[in-house]
Amino acid sequence: MNARGISLFYGATDPETAVAEVRPPVGSEVAIGRFQVVRPLRLLDLTALSGVGAAGSYFDPEYAGILSRMMFLRSLSRRMARPVMPDDQEFEYLPTQAIADFLATDTVTPLDGIIFPSVQVGDGKQNVVLFHKASLVGTISIPDGTETDVHTTRQDDDGCYPEYSVVWRLAPEEKQEPQPKSSDIFSDFWAFQTARNDDIDFGNGRDVTLRITPNDLEVRSIKGISFDTEDHKVGHLAYAMPKEPGF
Repeated sequence: MNARGISLFYGATDPETAVAEVRPPVGSEVAIGRFQVVRPLRLLDLTALSGVGAAGSYFDPEYAGILSRMMFLRSLSRRMARPVMPDDQEFEYLPTQAIADFLATDTVTPLDGIIFPSVQVGDGKQNVVLFHKASLVGTISIPDGTETDVHTTRQDDDGCYPEYSVVWRLAPEEKQEPQPKSSDIFSDFWAFQTARNDDIDFGNGRDVTLRITPNDLEVRSIKGISFDTEDHKVGHLAYAMPKEPGF
């Protein structure tokens, strides 16, 4: 739902759906996280639009327009969740990107995102997309002077095993002194940016919407993929054509 160069936040309401939505191949690893919503959001639930109705009379000239809008709203959820093959993504996503861009503007009603059904999982599972203005994630606060080690494996006498960990080696308290703020505009530009400033548009005043802690991260190794299928037999018929065509 995002055009090239415009970042949005894509999530799901459960971990299994989040993994399935990235369509990972067997043998790959998927990093997922549990994000906390820290401020009120207004989301459009497309799953509720499938039951939209319209009352009126067929003899009313304006009723045709009402029916047309009703049918559009009913089909909007299916359109947003329709599966698209990888080779067709560049063009097939254009209509949904246009709709999402329209809903993200404040000209109609202030919306922060969309809830839509997961086509990869089904069974009523839901996805959530937050528009750019509501997709800022707060940074994890690391004390000054901290050294970080990242490990993806563990090794013992029996071999090497996958194990993911992050170790913070905190500096002694007497060395944790605040860094003096420089007045040099060039040194400020290259300094470490905060969540608000480290943005694609250099800090447009967006408020933090989501937070995540190191304990909320998880890596899942994809060992196999199952499919829920609807099977159809292919019929085959053979017959001899007559020598002379009939009338």
